[in-house]
Amino acid sequence: MKLKFSFEKENELNLSFMKYILVLIFSFSILSMSSQIVPVTDDGRTIKVPIVIHLVKKGKRHNTPKLITKEIITQQISLLNKNFAAQNDMSLLNAYFTRKNLVGIPNFQFFLKEIVVHKRHRRAKRIKRIDSEKNLHIIVGKYRNASPSTLAKGYTPEFIQIDYRNFGDNSQTVTHEIGHWLGLFHVWGMAGNCKRPGRFVSDFVDDTPTQYGCTDADRKNPCPPKEVSTSPNYNNFMDYSSCRCFFTKGQVQIMREKVIKFRNIIFKNSL
Repeated sequence: MKLKFSFEKENELNLSFMKYILVLIFSFSILSMSSQIVPVTDDGRTIKVPIVIHLVKKGKRHNTPKLITKEIITQQISLLNKNFAAQNDMSLLNAYFTRKNLVGIPNFQFFLKEIVVHKRHRRAKRIKRIDSEKNLHIIVGKYRNASPSTLAKGYTPEFIQIDYRNFGDNSQTVTHEIGHWLGLFHVWGMAGNCKRPGRFVSDFVDDTPTQYGCTDADRKNPCPPKEVSTSPNYNNFMDYSSCRCFFTKGQVQIMREKVIKFRNIIFKNSL
């Protein structure tokens, strides 16, 4: 009788211990999930983004710092501020987006924080890692094409790399790359360099029409391009064309959410 009592008591203790462990696991899971929730909500504030321009020399034959003047940098930032306030020229905008009321206002404001000159690209890449969550680093040099760099947290690149020929002079390349920096894919999906994504065609934005491949990689055709008249995405900054002029409301929501989640310091400093 005594042995039976001991056995039952031991079972009760084991069950209590198991319940305690399960409660701990459940509590830890809840805490882990809550830590991933962004504590700051979007209050619609103008998000002010400090820019650090890195001008990279490439040997004796190419000197980016002499080619990219302070005037060109000022002009490029001015264009960015118009694009990200939806105050740029939209005279070529397809009527589809006006009719559907899909034009978004990102409400971002960019300002020049610093210009840094480098003799080597490698050094510029090292410096930008120090505070990539506080500043937008744009590396300008002689490159084959623009690049949003290696992907970081949740598709938010650490820096932007731009060929000097695509910087300033009313080029929309920097706007396009900042779109990547703020978490946007191309309108045709994750594939880059105009490669067709095959069956995977999605930019994860509800209000951008489905598109297979880019419109005009060289941006030499007139607007609107005849061969893609069935797809109005040629106006989207995340396409390749000479008609790019806007972001959709869905894209705006993603960009602002990415700043709040991954670059919260920038968001908080925007008050």
